[in-house]
Amino acid sequence: MTVQVPEGLGALQALADDHPELADRVATLQAALARIEPFGEDPAWDRVEGIVVHGLRPMGVVDDEETGGVADGAAVSGLIHRALERALANDQDPAGLDFVHNNYLLAVGNRVADLANALGREFRPDVMRLLDIVKQSPEFDRDFRHQVAWLSARRGADALIAGLGAMLFADPERALDFLQTVVDAEAEGPWRGAEAPMPAPPPAADMPMPAPPPAPMPAPPPAGAPTPWHRLPTSRFVRDLMERLRGGRLFRSDVPLPAVVSTGFAPERGAEGLPAERTLGQGRRYQFFVEIGRTRAADAINTDDTPLPDLPAGTVLQVALFGFDGELQPEAGFDVGELRLVGDGTAVVESQPGGAVAGQQRLYLAVSTPEHPGIFRMRCNIYCRQVLLQSRLLAVQVTDEERTVGGPALESTLDFAVVSRLRPEQVEGLEPRTLSLLVNDNGDGTHGFRFFAGTEFKHDATLGGELLTATLEKARAGLRRASWAKTTEPTREEFAKLAYRYADPTDAKLAEDLKSLARSGFTVWDVLIDRLAGGAADRLRALMRTPGVIELANKESLDLVVPAACIYDHPLNAEQADLTICKDFLAARGVTSLAATPCFQGHCPSYDDPTVVCPSGFWGFRHQIGYSASLTGGESGDAHDQELRIAASPQVFTVGASSDKGLKERDGHLDRLHGLVGEQWNEARTRTALFELFKTVAPSVVYLYGHGGSSAGSAFFEVGSGDDGPIIRASLRGRADWRATRPLVFLNGCHSAALAPDAAFTYATGFLQTAHASAVVGTEIAVFEKLAVAFAEDCLHRFVVKRKKLGEAVLGARLSLLEQGIPLGLVYVAFGPSELHLAA
Repeated sequence: MTVQVPEGLGALQALADDHPELADRVATLQAALARIEPFGEDPAWDRVEGIVVHGLRPMGVVDDEETGGVADGAAVSGLIHRALERALANDQDPAGLDFVHNNYLLAVGNRVADLANALGREFRPDVMRLLDIVKQSPEFDRDFRHQVAWLSARRGADALIAGLGAMLFADPERALDFLQTVVDAEAEGPWRGAEAPMPAPPPAADMPMPAPPPAPMPAPPPAGAPTPWHRLPTSRFVRDLMERLRGGRLFRSDVPLPAVVSTGFAPERGAEGLPAERTLGQGRRYQFFVEIGRTRAADAINTDDTPLPDLPAGTVLQVALFGFDGELQPEAGFDVGELRLVGDGTAVVESQPGGAVAGQQRLYLAVSTPEHPGIFRMRCNIYCRQVLLQSRLLAVQVTDEERTVGGPALESTLDFAVVSRLRPEQVEGLEPRTLSLLVNDNGDGTHGFRFFAGTEFKHDATLGGELLTATLEKARAGLRRASWAKTTEPTREEFAKLAYRYADPTDAKLAEDLKSLARSGFTVWDVLIDRLAGGAADRLRALMRTPGVIELANKESLDLVVPAACIYDHPLNAEQADLTICKDFLAARGVTSLAATPCFQGHCPSYDDPTVVCPSGFWGFRHQIGYSASLTGGESGDAHDQELRIAASPQVFTVGASSDKGLKERDGHLDRLHGLVGEQWNEARTRTALFELFKTVAPSVVYLYGHGGSSAGSAFFEVGSGDDGPIIRASLRGRADWRATRPLVFLNGCHSAALAPDAAFTYATGFLQTAHASAVVGTEIAVFEKLAVAFAEDCLHRFVVKRKKLGEAVLGARLSLLEQGIPLGLVYVAFGPSELHLAA
């Protein structure tokens, strides 16, 4: 078994390599931290509110208005952190803490630790926020630091190392002291000192007194009690790692030093950045700066130390600013720049509008504020080869004149991070994107589309939520009409009565459906480009004309997925009744490979004729399309650490199949797929047997062939007879952990019940987020068995046998079906990097 060093422990070893005098301490801590693991998420929110109210109201952190809003883990965790911060806010006595102060902090820490212990797995600590508390905590107040360290450990060792970030290298002694506190806290538990009632804190100038003191703290668990929730069994992976560490076989890490992004605003180039408490003046021009270094810049307005992915020296990063309608506006021509990584955790300016001084570390881009006061936003995206790595949301307070206010007036929040690791060979394997498109909810009923294609194209568009939903539904309705002659998604019972229109493909059906799909696909395109000002739409069309790679990135989730394969961007009179089909396409079909024809290379002779429909006008027949999302919170094992290469070699299949006798194609289909793989084939015909395979097999491909559906809006998948229950998203936790191989998951649900796209996509992301797959292939709509079999066999043959990248395999399978007169390859979509491929 090949063991990959966790990012956190690898960073510790890099520290030991840089500082040999610390090597013994690092070795001891590595072994100890390897025992700390993140816990699972099995929320039971029916009891959370009562615990929060009981534990935090006496501190004055929760009042009646706030308690009604406790609805999710982030809210609960946020309240717990506020309790700690509130305790610390009462530590403002310039003479230092006396005994009463110290007991107050200790009592607060004990109460918060007890509350977190009662919440169990529902508590999701914010490591970065806790570490900020540590930095403020008095050095001599060891008990309070012990409690904060115990809380921090709830997310696991890797999250701790990532949270420490640049501090690990900038101040290694202090960082190792804190890690030692974490190790001690793990061994001793959260409670420290006497369990006495919390004494009232002394008055503070800027904070009201807490509510009356609470009841005495409960005693810690007695000796011999059951194993606490946070002491989880150590995984096989960590046991292996610990054995290597005990044997003195310490790992050397090739991971570069952390490259931390700093952002802020300056009145002019070269000037010191404005403090976060300083507002911007209305109707003024400012310089927004981006700097990359081993530590966060002193004048940065972002409070996080989240590093960029581990990228090799010489990598050029693109930085682009995007405005919001009527808010902060990046200045045209001064809104895109480049930084080149040096390799020591820093970067220098590669190119900057207006020129840059040689060796300059800070990139400046121009921004203008509105002519009136208010809170205004802007977005800053960082790309590598047009692949979106990070996106920051800037929110600033604008006043008539600059002034200092009591709280943050300038904020920079990281709300998208697609990866936290990219090895040098992975960067080389990244295909430069023809277009990167970030889609996000603007929070005001509209959705933002941020288009980026390097120096050739940068633009943004805003669509109303209702308009966008209706437009996307029209595209999916076109696919349904082509498949079963109705525009609505059927129930499972209704689907059984429908007839597959392409059971017997004909030229007449193909022509009819290509015209219908082009009309609905052109509507999606028209709605998007209608929001692009000036000549932007024409430039985007020209940019997209030849084959390329498209990346659609979704902030936080895949719930808002654009059916990009259905977009039709050739000129079209969509309302014209007598549209015709491209003669060159008709002449080539069945004679030569469509991908090699002039039409599908971006040179269709009928391109400028809006009365002619050519299938090459669909993005899904011309481009490789990948989807990515910032799915989780930043730990090294999370879904956004997807690999570009599946490690298992030779390929290993894990297959779960339905035993429904109505699936007439199943047995022959699985036999043919088995022939692609050979002996490394593991098949289950019950959910129980499949879950056993999930635990015992390290797959390169997971293939589920059965029935999909939904219950109360939640998606599920059935294998076997379905008698032992469906596979829901929560079923994966504790049963599927594929981070050793990062497989492709292929969900082929035949005769599926009606399922809204957002529920289906949320289900698909469970395999990325929980099971650590690299990509998931699924469908936009329900599919008939004959289509499911044909697409899967062609796509997997390309992926497994020909070793094509996922984007190439999906595109090739679509075109293969089109050559047979079937346009419905457009219903399949791949969530994940288009470069994903099997190891040689």
